[in-house]
Amino acid sequence: MSKLFAPKESTVEKSCCDLARALGWKVRKFTSPRRRGACDDFFLKDGRHVFIEFKRFGKLPTELQWD
Repeated sequence: MSKLFAPKESTVEKSCCDLARALGWKVRKFTSPRRRGACDDFFLKDGRHVFIEFKRFGKLPTELQWD
């Protein structure tokens, strides 16, 4: 995919969250006042939890986001 046509991070995040909700996942925006670089959202379903850091195509997480 060309960088020219890569969707913005917010577009990717919204699409993923909408799909997860349609599949029965609870989706919450994750914020941490004391931790910069925290993941964007977390997803809960049937005792499982998934934390996701969304990135635009071709971008990598910052060093803080790797932890």
